[in-house]
Amino acid sequence: MHEDAFPPGTAHVRWLILDDLPHHVWPLWHALLDDAERARAARFLRDADRRQFIAAHMLLRLMLSWAVGGAPGGWQFVPSPYGKPELHPHHDLPAIRFNIAHTTNAVACAIVMGRSIGVDIEDGLHVTDPMEIAEACFSPAEIDELRAAPPARRLSMFLRLWTLKEAYTKAVGLGLSMSLDSFTVSSSGTGLSFRNQHHGDPEQWHVETRMCSVSHHLSVALDGGGPFSVRYDSLSLHEIERMIARAARQSGTHASFA
Repeated sequence: MHEDAFPPGTAHVRWLILDDLPHHVWPLWHALLDDAERARAARFLRDADRRQFIAAHMLLRLMLSWAVGGAPGGWQFVPSPYGKPELHPHHDLPAIRFNIAHTTNAVACAIVMGRSIGVDIEDGLHVTDPMEIAEACFSPAEIDELRAAPPARRLSMFLRLWTLKEAYTKAVGLGLSMSLDSFTVSSSGTGLSFRNQHHGDPEQWHVETRMCSVSHHLSVALDGGGPFSVRYDSLSLHEIERMIARAARQSGTHASFA
């Protein structure tokens, strides 16, 4: 296990901006995926969507290898009952939890030991009417908060709320099966409140949000309570290539960047 990966109470969140990447990276990253992932990638009609999928799953594999060793192409996954990927039981790493997200020109991955975790990243450039989306999906308190916000701040506030809510639903593993208006988050990214008791104790959840580009918002949600920290890193292509090369050396496989 990487010596810095999982000190007690620490999660890692890394993201990669996909603008202007050279063409040679895509076959290499595609080759790291398994057959099922490659089949899913092939079903995307738009190249941009396919590349987001490839990059997100490549990043997950790379972070797993960075954290616990092994070849990035060797990881196998199984879906939870609601479709959230988990490590295959034969890896015998039940405490490793992770989540990925992708949006226009960006991907993110979060990984932690022994806690549920969710991450979301969204690009605000294509959101034309945040109030319309909020009124269809958000809780009454969140809608009121958005309405009261100065127009110049409304889009940024909407993106914080949206990514925080998505990160929470992904952390609990329910995803789209969970109604987004059944709980409330603060746009400051400091806490949760639940409208239904079956969601549990909001004090056991930590949520936070940050900007990771001029238009991309990223949020993370973790359960479990107690002290912990989240380490954030923006990755460059050079750092990705170094991580792939290091994993290849450690596992005895070959990586080429020509």
